[in-house]
Amino acid sequence: MTLPYLIMIQSMFLLDTVNEILTLIDIQPNKSMFFKSFMELDQGNLIQILSFESRIIKRLLQDGIDNDIPEMGDYPLFYQMQQIKGNQIQKITPIAIALEANQVIALN
Repeated sequence: MTLPYLIMIQSMFLLDTVNEILTLIDIQPNKSMFFKSFMELDQGNLIQILSFESRIIKRLLQDGIDNDIPEMGDYPLFYQMQQIKGNQIQKITPIAIALEANQVIALN
């Protein structure tokens, strides 16, 4: 990961509002960095980290003038994430986590 990427990621975690994150995304010269998987992020990409807010995802996935969004096959949107269950660390995809949560809700 390059120094500008690290600075941008650090800046993102210091911002207070979603609007500030959206502004930071808009001023980046290349949006493809949000789709890449980094070892420093436990092989997660920024899409997963920023998925708490639908406006951010919409901004990243919309076609813009710069048109620097990678092709869908270049970088997957979902990577395996670490999840702690009991005393064990498991690797699981966000989709599997959501399906498991839906099953629990359906049983209740």
